Amino acid sequence: MSQKKDASYDFDRTEFRTSYECISATFDGRTFVIGKYATPERAAEVFMGMHKAYAPVQVVCTNMDEKQVSALVAASQNTPIRCVKMDDPRMAITVFDNLVYYMPEK
Repeated sequence: MSQKKDASYDFDRTEFRTSYECISATFDGRTFVIGKYATPERAAEVFMGMHKAYAPVQVVCTNMDEKQVSALVAASQNTPIRCVKMDDPRMAITVFDNLVYYMPEK
């Protein structure tokens, strides 16, 4: 999802690049700026966060709640997760739904 929340891009069919303060997406031969940040370092940080958030992750854990698993595993703070509780109260399956990455405003 673009920074302005006006466009979304298929991660598998879009080429993403970072240049200076901007992150761009190229799709069907057209390039769009999808995020602009205060510094090149911040743009690079968001760019890496996009890729970390997209990587599919499933975690089976014991003795940890959803928040603890998220803090330990989720590389991006804006990655939504689902936690499926098992019959055994000490176990859960946590699925990180990385289908949509929302570009941070800053």
